[in-house]
Amino acid sequence: MKSCRVKLLDANSQQCRWMDGQIDGQAAVCGSPTHNRTSWCEEHHKRVFSRNIRRTRFEIDQAKFYNLTPLKKKSVEYPTEG
Repeated sequence: MKSCRVKLLDANSQQCRWMDGQIDGQAAVCGSPTHNRTSWCEEHHKRVFSRNIRRTRFEIDQAKFYNLTPLKKKSVEYPTEG
């Protein structure tokens, strides 16, 4: 499928919102027609809802660039009475 990349702020509700790098320093999205009233085209919809997804190195780097890495749970130590 051919991507129709557009700037995030220029995308309309019928265009895929899969993050796809930058255009002129602004966030870009896939821009292909959406699938079944979701935020993604058919290809990206399958990736979002796949149970057995294997993230590529590019996707991991992209998530880090946009600070989308999940927060790590912090262990909390409670004071003990003593």
